[in-house]
Amino acid sequence: MQPTSVVFEQARKCKMRFSPEKCTFGVQAGKFLRFYLTERGIEANPNKCKAFVELPTPDDKKSIQTLN
Repeated sequence: MQPTSVVFEQARKCKMRFSPEKCTFGVQAGKFLRFYLTERGIEANPNKCKAFVELPTPDDKKSIQTLN
């Protein structure tokens, strides 16, 4: 049996149901409760990191100190 078959069989025994709109199987990565889950684990959401990546590089002491 495949792992998903085992899950569905156990759910059927417990009279549980799954909502097709809320279920996703066989994907490499996805968002779940504001987190981005991949095969490597929990990662930062790329959309949320965009602003940080696009910050200008500090070029003097004063601008470096403002990052703290």
